[in-house]
Amino acid sequence: MSFGIGMICWKVRKTMVKKFPSFWEKELKIRNKRGLIFEFLCKVEPSDYDMFNWKIYKEKGVNYINVGFWNSKKDFLREMDNMPKEVLEEAKKFKWGKTIRLWLTPRRIRKGFSVLKMSDAKLVD
Repeated sequence: MSFGIGMICWKVRKTMVKKFPSFWEKELKIRNKRGLIFEFLCKVEPSDYDMFNWKIYKEKGVNYINVGFWNSKKDFLREMDNMPKEVLEEAKKFKWGKTIRLWLTPRRIRKGFSVLKMSDAKLVD
Protein backbone atom coordinates (compact mmCIF):
# COMPACT_ATOMS: atom_id res chain seq x y z
CA MET A 1 0.00 0.00 0.00
CA SER A 2 1.54 3.30 -1.01
CA PHE A 3 -1.38 5.54 0.02
CA GLY A 4 -0.63 7.82 2.94
CA ILE A 5 -1.17 11.09 4.73
CA GLY A 6 1.25 13.97 4.48
CA MET A 7 1.01 16.54 7.24
CA ILE A 8 2.67 19.92 7.53
CA CYS A 9 2.49 21.60 10.92
CA TRP A 10 2.80 25.37 10.68
CA LYS A 11 3.45 27.66 13.62
CA VAL A 12 2.18 30.99 12.33
CA ARG A 13 3.11 34.34 13.85
CA LYS A 14 0.13 35.83 15.69
CA THR A 15 0.43 39.00 13.60
CA MET A 16 -0.01 36.93 10.39
CA VAL A 17 -2.91 34.66 11.41
CA LYS A 18 -5.59 36.52 9.43
CA LYS A 19 -3.51 36.40 6.23
CA PHE A 20 -2.32 32.79 6.46
CA PRO A 21 -5.44 30.91 5.19
CA SER A 22 -5.52 33.10 2.08
CA PHE A 23 -1.78 32.61 1.54
CA TRP A 24 -2.21 28.83 1.88
CA GLU A 25 -5.11 28.86 -0.57
CA LYS A 26 -3.61 31.12 -3.22
CA GLU A 27 0.17 30.65 -2.99
CA LEU A 28 0.90 27.28 -1.36
CA LYS A 29 -0.98 25.48 -4.13
CA ILE A 30 -0.30 21.97 -5.28
CA ARG A 31 0.88 22.54 -8.85
CA ASN A 32 0.63 18.90 -9.98
CA LYS A 33 -2.43 17.31 -8.36
CA ARG A 34 -1.99 13.94 -10.07
CA GLY A 35 -0.99 12.18 -6.82
CA LEU A 36 -3.21 14.25 -4.49
CA ILE A 37 -6.47 12.68 -3.30
CA PHE A 38 -7.51 15.71 -1.22
CA GLU A 39 -6.07 18.06 1.37
CA PHE A 40 -7.35 20.46 3.96
CA LEU A 41 -6.01 23.18 6.24
CA CYS A 42 -6.91 22.99 9.94
CA LYS A 43 -6.40 25.54 12.67
CA VAL A 44 -5.68 24.15 16.12
CA GLU A 45 -8.05 26.08 18.35
CA PRO A 46 -6.77 27.25 21.75
CA SER A 47 -9.68 25.43 23.43
CA ASP A 48 -8.25 22.15 22.05
CA TYR A 49 -4.68 22.63 23.33
CA ASP A 50 -5.33 20.79 26.59
CA MET A 51 -6.53 17.71 24.69
CA PHE A 52 -3.09 17.11 23.21
CA ASN A 53 0.36 16.92 24.70
CA TRP A 54 2.41 17.27 21.53
CA LYS A 55 5.11 19.88 21.92
CA ILE A 56 4.05 21.64 18.69
CA TYR A 57 0.88 22.88 20.35
CA LYS A 58 2.62 24.50 23.26
CA GLU A 59 5.05 26.75 21.46
CA LYS A 60 4.50 30.40 20.57
CA GLY A 61 2.41 31.26 17.56
CA VAL A 62 -0.86 29.88 16.22
CA ASN A 63 -0.85 26.32 14.94
CA TYR A 64 -2.22 25.25 11.57
CA ILE A 65 -1.95 21.72 10.23
CA ASN A 66 -2.15 20.99 6.53
CA VAL A 67 -3.41 17.41 6.05
CA GLY A 68 -3.10 15.82 2.62
CA PHE A 69 -4.18 12.38 1.45
CA TRP A 70 -1.77 11.20 -1.26
CA ASN A 71 -1.41 8.19 -3.53
CA SER A 72 2.21 7.82 -2.42
CA LYS A 73 4.97 9.35 -0.31
CA LYS A 74 6.85 9.95 -3.56
CA ASP A 75 3.99 12.14 -4.87
CA PHE A 76 3.90 14.12 -1.60
CA LEU A 77 7.65 14.71 -1.50
CA ARG A 78 7.81 15.60 -5.19
CA GLU A 79 5.25 18.35 -4.72
CA MET A 80 6.92 19.67 -1.57
CA ASP A 81 10.25 19.79 -3.42
CA ASN A 82 8.67 21.53 -6.44
CA MET A 83 7.24 24.45 -4.49
CA PRO A 84 8.51 27.66 -6.16
CA LYS A 85 11.39 29.28 -4.28
CA GLU A 86 9.65 32.68 -4.20
CA VAL A 87 6.63 31.09 -2.46
CA LEU A 88 8.91 29.46 0.11
CA GLU A 89 10.57 32.83 0.73
CA GLU A 90 7.15 34.45 1.21
CA ALA A 91 6.17 31.65 3.62
CA LYS A 92 9.03 32.66 5.93
CA LYS A 93 7.08 35.83 6.81
CA PHE A 94 4.36 33.68 8.37
CA LYS A 95 6.44 31.16 10.26
CA TRP A 96 7.32 31.17 13.93
CA GLY A 97 9.86 28.45 14.48
CA LYS A 98 10.34 25.32 12.44
CA THR A 99 7.70 23.86 10.11
CA ILE A 100 7.28 20.15 10.78
CA ARG A 101 6.48 17.58 8.08
CA LEU A 102 5.11 14.12 8.82
CA TRP A 103 4.28 11.14 6.63
CA LEU A 104 1.78 8.61 7.96
CA THR A 105 1.45 5.21 6.27
CA PRO A 106 -1.78 3.41 7.22
CA ARG A 107 -1.20 -0.13 8.47
CA ARG A 108 -4.87 -0.94 8.99
CA ILE A 109 -7.94 0.84 7.66
CA ARG A 110 -11.38 0.78 9.25
CA LYS A 111 -14.26 2.01 7.14
CA GLY A 112 -17.23 3.56 8.88
CA PHE A 113 -20.79 4.23 7.81
CA SER A 114 -20.45 8.00 7.65
CA VAL A 115 -19.63 9.99 4.53
CA LEU A 116 -17.06 12.79 4.42
CA LYS A 117 -19.02 16.06 4.50
CA MET A 118 -17.16 19.13 3.33
CA SER A 119 -20.00 21.62 3.65
CA ASP A 120 -18.38 23.47 6.58
CA ALA A 121 -15.20 24.24 4.67
CA LYS A 122 -14.52 26.42 1.66
CA LEU A 123 -13.48 24.34 -1.32
CA VAL A 124 -10.40 25.87 -2.96
CA ASP A 125 -8.47 25.19 -6.14
